[in-house]
Amino acid sequence: MKVVLAAYTLDEADVGESLLGLRLVRELATRCDMTVLAFERQGQRPLREQLPDARVITWPEPRVPSRFERLNAMMKPAMFGFTSKIREWLRSVQHDGERFDLAHFLLPSSPRYPVPFYRLGLPYIVGPVGGALPNPPGFKSEMEADSWFVRLRALDGLRFAHDPWLRRSYGAADMVLFVAPYMRDVMQDVPMRRHRAFLGLGLDEVPDKVERHAVAHEMELLHVGRAVRSKGL
Repeated sequence: MKVVLAAYTLDEADVGESLLGLRLVRELATRCDMTVLAFERQGQRPLREQLPDARVITWPEPRVPSRFERLNAMMKPAMFGFTSKIREWLRSVQHDGERFDLAHFLLPSSPRYPVPFYRLGLPYIVGPVGGALPNPPGFKSEMEADSWFVRLRALDGLRFAHDPWLRRSYGAADMVLFVAPYMRDVMQDVPMRRHRAFLGLGLDEVPDKVERHAVAHEMELLHVGRAVRSKGL
């Protein structure tokens, strides 16, 4: 199968979705004829070296002043330029006769961005997407101190219900993958043909089983993940 996959950034030296996405793409590239479209992280190991089994097409990630680092991480304003580059590149190679069996829009994992493969004549998959959870009411007073771009999350519901490009690009997808089943409730206003839960996390090795013994009236809890409001900690 010949696949073209788009990911905003992939980097083994990063954390979160960029690292997990890199590991997933590295494995997928051993199972199909993979072409990866991505931004190149400045100062990091070239993506071509990190994905030796894939054909890698990259563009330099736009530089952002350090004072805007948080805004860039949350809003990804360069996503609009990334989408334009993807569509321009695909139209060019299709004009030259290249064909793909499937397209996959992997990252960003946030469902706030329209799919770049919309109306390019390719069947495509989106995700796994996650996030966009509302903050628990108990954190309302804290939220008032958030930056303006953080508060824009409150518009997610309106965009899912009314943003034409977002809705159409998800509605045309052959499959939308969710990080967990709750995303179907979060995105209930977005039309979709098919969807399923897929957690893109894997283990290289399975550790030995550990014997555990419960103690009456005692409980120990472990949370693995970000300590953000929407987790409801």
